[in-house]
Amino acid sequence: MINKPKGYKSPLERIKDPAVRRRVDEKKRDIYLSTLLIEEMKKHRLSVRKLADRAHVSPSTIQSIRSGEAENIGLGKLERILGLVGRTIDFPPIGDMASDTTGSK
Repeated sequence: MINKPKGYKSPLERIKDPAVRRRVDEKKRDIYLSTLLIEEMKKHRLSVRKLADRAHVSPSTIQSIRSGEAENIGLGKLERILGLVGRTIDFPPIGDMASDTTGSK
């Protein structure tokens, strides 16, 4: 049997902490957005510079999204960028979100 350091928590135990869970969920969203943008840029044959020019943002903004490191990108910018690759931002109605978290409809 392996001795664990005092205070050790397994990843499954740590994920129960709401703050840890929130950070994990945020990182998953960053990865999803990054993957989506990379795939759509390939499909539309857009370089970082070309997409940045068309969206009126800096190439570093596009690159930060692609790398999953984007922070504080405004909704308008993100909407322009995604619109140029044929994607939209969609927000489910509040009622739908509430029913999803409770498991009932």
